Amino acid sequence: MRLFRRGFVVLALVICVCGLSGMAGASDVQDVKARGVIKIAMADFEIVPFVMGPGDRVTGFDMDLATKIAETLGVKLQIVRLPWAKGIDQAWTPAFAWDAFDIACTSITITEARSQVCDFSEWYFQTGQLAMVKKESSVRTIEDIKGKSVGCLSGSTGMILVEQLFPGSKILPFETVPDIENGLSMGVVEAGVFDGMTVLDVVKKNTALRHIDKYLTEEKYGVAMKKGSDLKGVIDEIVKGHRDSLKAKWIDKK
Repeated sequence: MRLFRRGFVVLALVICVCGLSGMAGASDVQDVKARGVIKIAMADFEIVPFVMGPGDRVTGFDMDLATKIAETLGVKLQIVRLPWAKGIDQAWTPAFAWDAFDIACTSITITEARSQVCDFSEWYFQTGQLAMVKKESSVRTIEDIKGKSVGCLSGSTGMILVEQLFPGSKILPFETVPDIENGLSMGVVEAGVFDGMTVLDVVKKNTALRHIDKYLTEEKYGVAMKKGSDLKGVIDEIVKGHRDSLKAKWIDKK
C-alpha cells in the first residue's frame, strides 16, 4: 500500500511538472500564427499623428507599426479600439487574462510600474508631456499651473505627473484628448496636460489655445504585451528596423 501511494505521489508530481513545463513553453507567436490573426489594441479616440480615423479605418504611426508586425508574422491584422481607462490600461492590470487583445500599440509610455506587470518592446518614439491653456490665460510657465484646475486623460502618465508636480491643483480626468480640449475651451479647466505631439497638433488646429514651451517629462513609447511573451523578440526587431523611417514619415514631415 505504501509503495502504491508513493508511486501515485511521484506520478502526480511528474504530471504537475510536465504541465507547468508545457505552460512555461507556450508560445504566443505560435498561437497567433495558428490563429492567423493578431489582435492589436488601439485607443478609440485620435492621438495625432499616431492613431487617426474611425473604427478599423486607422492611419498613423501606430497603425503603420501594427501593420509591419502583422506582415512580419504572416497573419491578418485585427484592430481592437478601446477606451484608455478599463481598456488599454488592461495591459498593465495584473488580473487581465489577455483575451481581448494580443498586444497594445497606441502611444503607450514605458514606465517602471507598468513594466512590472507587462512587457514592452524596444521604444519606438521619444516625447514628453506638454501643457496647453487658453491663449489669453495668465499661465505662462509650468510653475503657474500650481493651484489651477488641470484636465488630463484618465489613468495617463500626464495625470500621474500632475498629481506629483502640483499636489494642490484640482485634477479633472477626461476620457479622450478632444474632451480635454473642449474642457479648456469651455473653461471647465484652466490647463490641459497630454503627450507633446498631440498637444502641438491641437493648438495648431485650435488657435484659441496655446502650449507652454517647456516639456514636463521625457518619455518613450513602446508596444505592450503579456509578461514573458515571445512576441517581444519579434516586435523588438521590427521596431528597431522601422522606427526611424516611421518618424520620418509621420513626425519629421509635419
